[in-house]
Amino acid sequence: MAVQGFTRKVKDAIRVPSNLFDPNGTFEISSTLFLESVRKRMEWDKNLTYMVPGHCDLGSKLVVFYLNDSEIINDED
Repeated sequence: MAVQGFTRKVKDAIRVPSNLFDPNGTFEISSTLFLESVRKRMEWDKNLTYMVPGHCDLGSKLVVFYLNDSEIINDED
């Protein structure tokens, strides 16, 4: 999955923090419809929380997330 930055508003876009492209930048997607769509496609358990690693390409303002490399987050940590 890829997220690309735009300088203008785009219909149905997901707002991301301005520091997303910083080396330690992080971001959470909280769009219920979007997340449910990804969960179903990836066949993830809806009772678990997942972290997905990504790679940032500063030149194109693009972040690619590797959904197949997701990790289950243990809520007890």
